[in-house]
Amino acid sequence: MTVEQQRTLLIVEDDLALQKQIKWSLDRFESVTASDRKSALIQVRRYRPAVVSMDLGLPPDADDVSEGFRLLEQILAIDADTKVIVVTGQNDQVNALRAVALGAYDFFAKPFEPELLNLTIERAFRLFDLHAVPTTPEDTVIGKTEFDAELTTYAVVPSGLNATATGLVPTVIAAPTVPEDTVIGETVFAAALVTYALVPSG
Repeated sequence: MTVEQQRTLLIVEDDLALQKQIKWSLDRFESVTASDRKSALIQVRRYRPAVVSMDLGLPPDADDVSEGFRLLEQILAIDADTKVIVVTGQNDQVNALRAVALGAYDFFAKPFEPELLNLTIERAFRLFDLHAVPTTPEDTVIGKTEFDAELTTYAVVPSGLNATATGLVPTVIAAPTVPEDTVIGETVFAAALVTYALVPSG
């Protein structure tokens, strides 16, 4: 996947006038559009967008959310890392929460503030980029950190062992409790302490 593909935004909106308005308000991003579920899937397979902004009410019945939920599930089945931002009706909190439960990254109610939507999409791109960054040959990272209320995995390196030579054996811990356990490095994110180990290769 190219960098250009990773930074693509897909806008799914059946109201063409509103679709044009959304695209104009998000002109800082490289975007493509779709007006229904089938055309959206074609765009997803072609561009592999990092972020998708989509209306739940899609043809053939814009007042029904079944097509929108079906599209959401299909997008995430193609690439679970895609950040989907759902746009809903002003008083449609139930469907918004259902979308998040199914894997949507965030939701907005119409009418929305363009500036706030821009910030949310930019943050979604940053999160996508963070997950897409490969480890470098110079460093071996032990453990995996997921944030935004996701599971955090910690890894400990017993003293005297070469983690690079012995391989990765992640262990979930609350804090190092045994003197023989050595934890290297720590960072704070979202008011939570995240401990990880970073061992330079060689």
